[in-house]
Amino acid sequence: MSRVNTQGEEKIYEFPKGMKMTAGNPFRNTIDENDPAQAAIEYVCLGTDVTPMNAFPERSCPDDLRAQITFPNCWDGKNVWLEGSKHISYPAEGRFDAGGACPSTHPYRIPTLFFEYHFNDKYGYTPGARVWAQGDDIGYGFHGDFTNGWPEGLFTEIVNAGSSCEVLFEVGNCPPLKQYFSGIGGGTCQPDDPTVIVNEEIGDNSAISRLPGNNPIWNGGSAPNKSGSGGAASASASAPASAGGSTISSNGSGSTGQPSAAAIQPPSSSLAPQPVEDSLTSSPAPFYIPPTSTAAVEPPATTSQSGRWGGWGAKRRIDQ
Repeated sequence: MSRVNTQGEEKIYEFPKGMKMTAGNPFRNTIDENDPAQAAIEYVCLGTDVTPMNAFPERSCPDDLRAQITFPNCWDGKNVWLEGSKHISYPAEGRFDAGGACPSTHPYRIPTLFFEYHFNDKYGYTPGARVWAQGDDIGYGFHGDFTNGWPEGLFTEIVNAGSSCEVLFEVGNCPPLKQYFSGIGGGTCQPDDPTVIVNEEIGDNSAISRLPGNNPIWNGGSAPNKSGSGGAASASASAPASAGGSTISSNGSGSTGQPSAAAIQPPSSSLAPQPVEDSLTSSPAPFYIPPTSTAAVEPPATTSQSGRWGGWGAKRRIDQ
């Protein structure tokens, strides 16, 4: 957990109860680097001088391959879910992670979610060996999902805790969060319906002869449709709004996610999130309000590194 820069002095709003959002698209097979919603999916080849990229690096990464996602941090203030995550947006200006001003359509700043995964590259690079579970062998289909499960008012407690919550990835050391990190992790959490867990190897512990779900590899082409034949999927189907344009897999429930090495099949429309209530009945209230000063001061520059509570991240390392 750490502080990041936002647009000068501004109010920050808590994730509303039941909020859902996605970043990226599991069926994307092209990239527009000028679209912040697509550029927010990155790979970092640690131990090299290679700059972050939006596709799998075609080389070995001696100090791990890191896959990372930055979620939109601007909200419309009304909806907890809209199809395609259109209730959220990236900033209207600057990079997706630079804390630029929110667009007028999504004027409410929310905390920035940042997921990252480290993959041990101990076997070195082999062309074609890097493939996400849905069959994406390019890397553009990396994506993340988030469903807010935190108690209401928790982020106010975190902000009030001040510097004691500047704990980077050891979020359990933040006093308001300590009760949620017992040390036993999510292994004790069981689904209400155990039949939803498919008994198959997914490559966590050893090499596998086929992808989970027997998903076909795209071989640089389009994502297959439900029948398994080639067919391009809409790249905007699960794309958040981005200012001035349109808009791997992990599942967020308020803390960490699961890597996209889980089995996934192209979803049907019936599997899309169906919120019981998709809009709020009252105007949102900020959980952080910038302090006021009695002295006359000039407004801060938009490039000010003022360090507001704007972001929380999840990190996981996977040895392969």
